[in-house]
Amino acid sequence: MLIKIEKIVAGGFGLGRLPGGMVVFVRHVLPGEEVRVRERRRRRGYIEAELEQVESPSPHRVEPRCPLYGRCGGCDLQHAASGMQQLIKEDIVREAMQRAGVEEPEGGIDSLIPSPRAFRYRRRLRLVVRRQGELGFRRHRSRETVAVAACFLAERELDAVLASTAEYGLHPCPATRYRELELVLNSVDRRVHLVPVARSGRISRRRGRRRRPVSLSGGVESFAWPSGGARAFSCDRSRENTVLYQKITLEALKKTVETAWGPACFSQVNERQNERLVNLVCSLAGDISGKNVIDLYCGMGNFSVPLALLGGRVTGIEENGESVRWAEINMRRAEIGNGRILQMDAAAGLDVAAAQGEKTDLLLLDPPRRGAAEIMKRVLRILPERIIYISCDPATLMRDLRRLTPKPYGLRRLIPLDMFPQTHHIECITLLEKN
Repeated sequence: MLIKIEKIVAGGFGLGRLPGGMVVFVRHVLPGEEVRVRERRRRRGYIEAELEQVESPSPHRVEPRCPLYGRCGGCDLQHAASGMQQLIKEDIVREAMQRAGVEEPEGGIDSLIPSPRAFRYRRRLRLVVRRQGELGFRRHRSRETVAVAACFLAERELDAVLASTAEYGLHPCPATRYRELELVLNSVDRRVHLVPVARSGRISRRRGRRRRPVSLSGGVESFAWPSGGARAFSCDRSRENTVLYQKITLEALKKTVETAWGPACFSQVNERQNERLVNLVCSLAGDISGKNVIDLYCGMGNFSVPLALLGGRVTGIEENGESVRWAEINMRRAEIGNGRILQMDAAAGLDVAAAQGEKTDLLLLDPPRRGAAEIMKRVLRILPERIIYISCDPATLMRDLRRLTPKPYGLRRLIPLDMFPQTHHIECITLLEKN
């Protein structure tokens, strides 16, 4: 089948049409290209296809760096020049707005903020342990895995571990006991930590209590063992069992703040872009000195600590107990007296805020990919003066914004941010104010 690609849509798929109008989705193409494809699966109303040949390449097409590109399921835009990736992502956000019926801000959507690094930006990799003891990534929409000896998105220390493991093999203990492993780079001391996931999906109690680091090939200097999902241990015992930490320079205060967390906590994979994200949130928050701020899904305090240092009376709300523990530690280390962390889910946290009857000046939301649909009614109940909503999925973001705009809130800013270059994933930051 020969089709012309009209655009790239959510998920990184190129959209083309057959002569009769049937929609065809295919990966690794660019707008304007004529491509030959083979039907892979017919769905109701569209066809999923595989690329066979690019007959008329786009001038924005580049040669992918990775020899596994197209086989590994990680990257899907490595064939596009950086400028084209930016346009594709902005268009995906714009189309998600149109589909949801959300009006653009008066000044339009901001240009996408590029990542400081297009490659070598990931400080965290999740890998499958193959039965042969190799490490690999899953193929796109498949249970099959591809063995990897290098990843161009990974920071160099992680890449060195992949290369050494491919050459010498994985230590028998994690190779036989675990189905998935995470390699995590501590960005301050540049040490690599390994976080295992058991083949059964659980860590045994006996193994979970073991604190002695396990020696691994590939330069891994510590082996973090989650224990019941509540704590994690590594050979670094000098800083309250700190496994990971980062330093962020707050531009508004000309001050550097250090935050720490365990491997069971969520953290952004792109450290340099995360620093930009934190500073952008602080800028959008404006003057919050003495004002009430709620940080939902606050995690280990990535935003709570900076906002409290800006003078906000911050209440962080987080369900994960390990993240709460580290958020409290980070508050204490920053000598913050105007912040508190509550362990509860987002809905319960907003119920507490409504019961207290205090005015919420700023609500910050940074939910998981699924969005925050279940709490929109509660947001409208407490009616914060301003809302900053951060999302890694434009579709769920727009679904939730549709509940808030154009009344009682107006969308003032929408800023796409490239947290994940070479992939279709997009981080968006929005600012809403009461009309």
